[in-house]
Amino acid sequence: MSTSDVVQPNPDPSEPTERPELDPVATAEIAHLRTALETRDVIGQAKGIIRLLTRVDGPCAFQLLAKISQDCNRRVLDVAALIADCATTAAPLPQDITASWRRRSPATDPETTQPPHRRAHSTDNHNTP
Repeated sequence: MSTSDVVQPNPDPSEPTERPELDPVATAEIAHLRTALETRDVIGQAKGIIRLLTRVDGPCAFQLLAKISQDCNRRVLDVAALIADCATTAAPLPQDITASWRRRSPATDPETTQPPHRRAHSTDNHNTP
């Protein structure tokens, strides 16, 4: 069988045969949005870990993450990645991040570490959640 005998599939007219070129501004914006989506996931993981360990709400967790970032002179994304990686591998956090976390974390007093919606009811003698 020769190559001229091979039946070529009919191209689907709804599919473009060539990708149109995007202007540089659109290309840059697409790259920026992709990066934002990737970083959002890592920062969200770190916020969840901080929330679990310190019993604070989401905005407080991000504020703690930002303060640690400033203390350690590291990007928020880098601190978040280290927190997420160390949580999954059980490796220790770098010393500067550990020191900042301890210095910046809420007190271990149950009154201040409870989620905000529970603080108002913590002095009540009721057994309500």
